Amino acid sequence: MKDIDKLQKRNRTYRDLTERLGSTGLAVSGLIGLLFLGVLVWQIAEPTFISGEEGEIPAASDSIPVTDYILKWDFANIDSKTGELTTEPIVLRLTWEDEGREQSHDLQVNIIEEKGVTKDVSITSDGLDSEILEIGRKTKFYLYSNLDVIVEVEQISGPVPSADSNGYPVVDSFVVSGNIHVLSDDDGDLVFQPLELIGYAILFLIILVMTWPKLGALNTLSNLQPYRRFIRPIFYAISGVTLVMSQGMFVAAVLGANIGTTGTIWLAGLLVSDGLPKGDTLRIAIAHSGVNLFMAATLLPFVHHIARFLSKF
Repeated sequence: MKDIDKLQKRNRTYRDLTERLGSTGLAVSGLIGLLFLGVLVWQIAEPTFISGEEGEIPAASDSIPVTDYILKWDFANIDSKTGELTTEPIVLRLTWEDEGREQSHDLQVNIIEEKGVTKDVSITSDGLDSEILEIGRKTKFYLYSNLDVIVEVEQISGPVPSADSNGYPVVDSFVVSGNIHVLSDDDGDLVFQPLELIGYAILFLIILVMTWPKLGALNTLSNLQPYRRFIRPIFYAISGVTLVMSQGMFVAAVLGANIGTTGTIWLAGLLVSDGLPKGDTLRIAIAHSGVNLFMAATLLPFVHHIARFLSKF
C-alpha cells in the first residue's frame, strides 16, 4: 500500500487539486518567463540590425516657409560602364498627414561615380516633383518641403549612406560592430568599474574550481573556513557598495541570476545521478524553478521603477 492510499479521500482530493494548481502555475510561469526572455533577446539583438537613413523634415511655417533635409551617399551604386544597378535600389519613403489622410511616396536615388552631380526634390501637397534622382557620390542633395506638417523620411532598401564601395551594409542587414572595448574606451575611460572586474574575476575563479576541482584549490577553500566571520562582512560590504554604485540597475541581473540557479539541481541530476531528479528531489526542483520564474516574470516589468527607487538611497 502506498502512502497516498492511507490518506482520507478529502485530503487526497485536496492534494490532487494542489498538485494541479502547482503544475498549472509552473507552466504559466514558464510561458511568461519565456515571453520576457524573448523580449530581452530581441532588445539585445535589435540594435545589431542596421537601419537606413531615417529622420523627419520639420513642418513649414510663416517664418520658415520652406524646410529641408540633407542627404549624401559615399559610394556609387550605378555601374559607370553599363549604367546598371550594382546593389539593391536606394529607396526613400516619404510620408505625411494631409487633412487626416496619410500620404506616402517613394523616391529612388541612383548614385553615380561622377562627383558634383546633384538634384533637389520639392515636396508639395501634390506629392514629389521627381520620383527618381541621379546623384553624384559624396554629393549633398536636399529634400525641400513647404508643407505645414512633418514629413517622415525612411529608407526602405539599398545601401545605407555610409556603406562601403561594395554597397554593404544594406538596410536591415545584421551587423555586429568590430569596435569592441574590453577594458577602456577610446578616451581612456574604464569600460568596467573596479568592483565589476573583481566580481567577474571571482566568478571565473569559482567556475574554474567547480569545473576542474583540484585538490590544492579545494584545500585552500577549506582552510578559509575558520575565517568566515571576517570574509562574510567583506562580501556584504562589497555587495552594498555595488548596489549603491549601480544605481539599482542590478535588479535585472539578480532576476536573471535567480533563473540561472534553477538549472543547478537539474544539472546535478544529469551529471551526478542517473538522470533527471525523481521523487522529492523532482518536487523540490519544480518548486524552485516555478518560484524563481514566477518572481522574475512578475518583477521584470517593474525593474526600472525598482531601480529608480533604490537609486535614491
